[in-house]
Amino acid sequence: MNTRQNIWYVPIYFKEEYINIMINNILKNQAIGIGFNMNIDMKNSTKKGIELYIDTYKDFTLKQKNYVLNTFNIFINQMKIGDIVYLYKDNFNILYKAIISSNYYFDSSGGSNGDEIHNFWLHRRNIVNIELYNS
Repeated sequence: MNTRQNIWYVPIYFKEEYINIMINNILKNQAIGIGFNMNIDMKNSTKKGIELYIDTYKDFTLKQKNYVLNTFNIFINQMKIGDIVYLYKDNFNILYKAIISSNYYFDSSGGSNGDEIHNFWLHRRNIVNIELYNS
């Protein structure tokens, strides 16, 4: 049995002005997440269905659409319970270290499409042993 822990570097949020809000959400919910305004359960969707949904993002380039698909693939299929995550802001300034403690889940009670700042991401994984990172 393979018990090797993978290590993942996860950005806290892409906009600096919202970092503290998202840190509070992460600590309060003990979870990490991703959004991309994807208001569907990715685990129960077919690959073709997800691709069709992403194709509705008319302002996205093909590269951006592939980035979204790859990010969801990593978050849903490659991350595992027990893996280590380093949560960072701007250019890998690591703030926290934690352990993934759940599989991917979709939780629409956390917020509405496009309003993750004031609520929380729809696509999540729980984390434990959250500690400040001291380099």
